[in-house]
Amino acid sequence: MYAKVRWAGRAVHILDRFHIMAHFSKAIDEVRAKEVKELKAKGYDPVLTKTRWLLLKRPENLTGKQETKLADLLHYNLRSVRAYLRTL
Repeated sequence: MYAKVRWAGRAVHILDRFHIMAHFSKAIDEVRAKEVKELKAKGYDPVLTKTRWLLLKRPENLTGKQETKLADLLHYNLRSVRAYLRTL
């Protein structure tokens, strides 16, 4: 067993697009969910309501309605929107 552990430090780390995007998606969703709660607690308009899949989809796969909603969201300086823009 010791020999296997000793060689573990030489293992190759492979990053593939699927797992990188999975981590980005999880992070965006966590930021969005937290921000929705904060905005609701402060009494602001629910601008992030029903935007989960909008922010997780690829831009080329958005419907016309989602494109319009995304364009509206881009006018706000929200952490969720900034996180989304970093994934593009």
